[in-house]
Amino acid sequence: QQDHLSSLHDAAMQKQEELKSASAQEQEGLVSASSDARESVQNQATEARRKLDAASSDVSESMQNKVEQAQANAASASSDVAESVQDKATDVQENAASAFSDVAESVQDKATEAQANAASASSNFRESLHGKETDVQ
Repeated sequence: QQDHLSSLHDAAMQKQEELKSASAQEQEGLVSASSDARESVQNQATEARRKLDAASSDVSESMQNKVEQAQANAASASSDVAESVQDKATDVQENAASAFSDVAESVQDKATEAQANAASASSNFRESLHGKETDVQ
């Protein structure tokens, strides 16, 4: 009976060792799986961060391009407005110069006509006086 108990004790001890070994192996497997899962999550997070950075950079570049295009359009529109204002100012100056020239020419024509009329009236008056002097004599 002692041998039987000893045999049972040895078998129990062996079973306990086997269970300890199996538990250690299982624990190692869980630690390894946990480590693999952590590494996979870190890789996925790193990749997601890289994609987010790339997308952010693309958006930033696109916005910069749009800002530059808007600035170029504004500068072009400003230049067109300035050119149009300059053209209008030139037209106004030319029209004013032409109108002034027309008025000056008209005034000169009137002055010439008035001088001619005055000379004619003076000549007619002199002739009339001369005729009266002759009549008086």
